[in-house]
Amino acid sequence: MALTNAEILRAILPNIGLPVNPDGTYRIGVEDVNSDEILAAIGFIRGATVTTNTTGTVAAIATLSPGAAFQLVQVRFNVSTGAPLAAAETLTITGDINAGAAYDILLYSQDLGTAGINDVVIDFGEGYDFVAADDIVIALSANVGVATWGCQTIHKLV
Repeated sequence: MALTNAEILRAILPNIGLPVNPDGTYRIGVEDVNSDEILAAIGFIRGATVTTNTTGTVAAIATLSPGAAFQLVQVRFNVSTGAPLAAAETLTITGDINAGAAYDILLYSQDLGTAGINDVVIDFGEGYDFVAADDIVIALSANVGVATWGCQTIHKLV
């Protein structure tokens, strides 16, 4: 009686895992009683949103660099205390694309001072996917009155 490849491998390496692929072939790996839980956690992490809070009084606000492929979901910006923003103090959100400056893209720009805007919520989501080496840069052109602002960048790993 001939042994199958799976039986031979299990005889030599009793802790070897041989999960079956949909096409009937085997994947070889060490068995882990938590494998299903680990895969579920990875799926949850990829789909969960991550909120990064930044507060300050300077013009440079935040750079989002998740280090993994991600989708930009939303940016929330609030000028909370201090002098209101002056005319031509512009909020910009830029995609700093790793392929080079020729590929950088302005995602949002609004003069908050002239319009007297204190709160901004920008929805992104579908179509705003970036690779691991890309960054999202959020900045004010100036903050002459040293207003205190709060910014939330929301993204999810894909």
